[in-house]
Amino acid sequence: MESWKALLDHIYPGAAPVAVPGESVAGFADYREPPKDPDPLRRIHLMRKIKSGASGFARLYGAKDLEQFKRQSDYMWDFHCAKDRFAEIAFHDTMPVYADMSVAQLQYYFCWRTQIRGGVWEPAPLGYALLYLFELMNRKGSTPALAQGWLRLRESHPRLDTKMTGWFKDYWLCYENDQDFYELALQSGLGMFYTREPEADALRFSSYPWQDSRFFQEFPEAVAALKRALTALPQNLEPLFRLYGLPPNGKLNLQPARFSYYEPFSGAAVQAPELPGSLDLQLSPGEHYRLRGGAWSRALEDALRPPSHGIGFLVKRTEANLRELAGFRSFPSSGEPTLLLERWAQQLGPHVRFFDMIRDARFDQIIDECARAAWEHTPPQTQLLPQSAAILKQLNSEPMRTLLRLREIGGAPEQKFLRQGKLLVGLEDNFAEEISCDLKRPSYDALNFDQLRSYLTWRTRWQHGEVKKTDSAYVKLYCCELLCEICSLSPFDELCCLLRKYAAVHDRHMAKCLVDWIRDFYVLRHPADSWTDLLQKNRVETWFPAQFIFCAEDQLAIFEQISSYKLTASRFFLADQYDFYKECFHMTLNTTTEFLRAKGFDLPKLMSGQQKQNPPWLPWRALPIALPQAQRGAIVALGPNECYQYSGREWRCLKRPELPAWAASFAAFLLKFMEQTLRIWAKYPYTLSLNTPLMLQNLAMEHKELYHIVCSASFSNYLKSNIVNFADVQHFFAPKAKKPKLSCNSSSIEGVLKPFFVDFTKLERIRAEAHEATERLIIEKEEEIEPIPTPIFAEPAELGGWEALIAALNTTQIACINAVFDGKTDVGNSFLLEEINELSLELIGDNLIDTAHETPYLYKEYAEKWRADRHGTS
Repeated sequence: MESWKALLDHIYPGAAPVAVPGESVAGFADYREPPKDPDPLRRIHLMRKIKSGASGFARLYGAKDLEQFKRQSDYMWDFHCAKDRFAEIAFHDTMPVYADMSVAQLQYYFCWRTQIRGGVWEPAPLGYALLYLFELMNRKGSTPALAQGWLRLRESHPRLDTKMTGWFKDYWLCYENDQDFYELALQSGLGMFYTREPEADALRFSSYPWQDSRFFQEFPEAVAALKRALTALPQNLEPLFRLYGLPPNGKLNLQPARFSYYEPFSGAAVQAPELPGSLDLQLSPGEHYRLRGGAWSRALEDALRPPSHGIGFLVKRTEANLRELAGFRSFPSSGEPTLLLERWAQQLGPHVRFFDMIRDARFDQIIDECARAAWEHTPPQTQLLPQSAAILKQLNSEPMRTLLRLREIGGAPEQKFLRQGKLLVGLEDNFAEEISCDLKRPSYDALNFDQLRSYLTWRTRWQHGEVKKTDSAYVKLYCCELLCEICSLSPFDELCCLLRKYAAVHDRHMAKCLVDWIRDFYVLRHPADSWTDLLQKNRVETWFPAQFIFCAEDQLAIFEQISSYKLTASRFFLADQYDFYKECFHMTLNTTTEFLRAKGFDLPKLMSGQQKQNPPWLPWRALPIALPQAQRGAIVALGPNECYQYSGREWRCLKRPELPAWAASFAAFLLKFMEQTLRIWAKYPYTLSLNTPLMLQNLAMEHKELYHIVCSASFSNYLKSNIVNFADVQHFFAPKAKKPKLSCNSSSIEGVLKPFFVDFTKLERIRAEAHEATERLIIEKEEEIEPIPTPIFAEPAELGGWEALIAALNTTQIACINAVFDGKTDVGNSFLLEEINELSLELIGDNLIDTAHETPYLYKEYAEKWRADRHGTS
């Protein structure tokens, strides 16, 4: 309550506290119930003065804006307004907040919300519907209202389902996770959106057909014991896998092993609450959520699928123990489990430590203990068995012994770091404290024991998919291990993952360092894949802006990448005409260059910027890493204008021009100008709005004379004429624009489309004249050539509109129309329906089929005609 009073004092000094549902106002001796404010505008203006107390910004939406909206919605929670005071005002926004709305829109929204709370649900624009749902999702205890609002508002806005299915899960994670999700959804009336998945069972992944075993057929109770044993095995085997430095559960993945970063309420103006402690929630057997340090992560079923041979070996090995415990008269052969174990090892890859582990006697002892505990109806999944507990106790003392050995390593700093890093490979820790570190040049020797354990704990959690902010010194230390290729099989991918998931969210300065280190790693290590392919595969190409390449072949792709306008994303663009667009833009660029060169401006030189000198290139600066050896004269090219060469002593960057800020906007202007000219020439029904002064405002600040030349009529006319001539020579054709949907009402057709009639007499006259000319040119007629039959739809010149349409239809189209007439849902693809409508529009001046609904149907005027002519057409 003190926070609420402070908020009121902040926006309106001296204001009395306002009662909020769920909060008590006790403790204020001078508190009195405030009278109803006769002027709603006063309350709205006070709300608009509320500011946020948060600092920093979130990744997708400003954290300050989210907190501001939450505070404003709390302040306006009990506000109501009469319906008849304000009229409806349109408001469409996919991320609506109070700050984006006018006062008139706010007045109508609160009137509409008052009616909803009174039980009257009136249709409203999508922006108001989302705003109402955002208010509910920002408050605890709104589950019934949220479910009712979703069900009511989806009647007028069906698109809400795609968003609300995920947001309702997020609301359960943040507020209602103490109750089963599917029971909560069923009680709220949302059972049609969520169905409980079948129980996850590792047995369904087994390569061993245990159902055919005679033992399980004669002992049905052994099946339940087998399931209990397999449930207990991952938890009890994990200490042994960790002791040998293997991945968790040896890639068994019977439990969620790899989590990825997850952001609740993504795409909504909702601030997820900060929950204390850690959480492990299982929404369904194939969907797991985890909360660590205020950050959510998620694992889906695709990441939980275990290797079939590993499960098969454990099932076969457990069955042997259960047969002995049950006193079964026969035992399975020893050769089959060995074969399954070898195939499991092949799935894991050549891993020496894996073979050392399976030779360990404790491996068989753990399996035997789990089978015995399951047979005795002990719930082993809730506790560690004695053998596993002993291994875990030994494992907990391992980090300190390893760190003591770390101090004994000596030698040169770079070689010392490499040897120390290899000693820590696979070592995991779970240190309770978080010790900070502010070293600019981190190394293992510079950290004390507590800092080393804090680093190992963060690294362990990161490798398990938990994204958590930490000091930049620890991140740099982990990057050093990756750059030395110590602790990861794919260090380039791991560096890119750091750039995407950690640095881009928490530390922009660290992101800049990672960008440089990723480039340095590629130059010095030089992987087999190309630079562009690696960036695109890891989805970090936006962090490496393309350098300007004026002499490249595909200038269209380069200009699209450096500019803000994407021609290939336009609906005017056709993929099969890419070569034309590329050549046309190449011509446009050359024409622009020649025109400006005649005016005294060298465009390539201006856009390329000043060429840098070639100073020594110092990779991995401020990191304790030895550079790998390279051959003298080795050249690594990242692009035509970014190339690195090793002289035998040092590296140098040969050329790397800087791209001016105005060049990107000028590139977008040329792309948009070319598309606008092509649209006008091709008589495309939709044109572009080209605001030249706004697009070239950066050019006006840098080169005023060049700006005036580009904005002149002579330049635009010269450029237009060249583009039009090029399009004419290349026989360019524009894509077809979508035709407007027409109803069967003849009055609505008039004025929208003019009726178009085909004169078949002219077509016959042209064919007759062509036949006479051919006869005159033939001198000798060696053999008779059968005349080509004329298509049936082109022959009858006397047919009317409907008869011409019936004659023009082929068998496929007739079958499709019959299916539509019979009311079938599967009538073929949409292109066939559009083809029939285009033909009917040409011959009878109207669409034949209504395709606006899920199930297409014939219009009433033509359904009766088709019924009469159906026998003849079929």
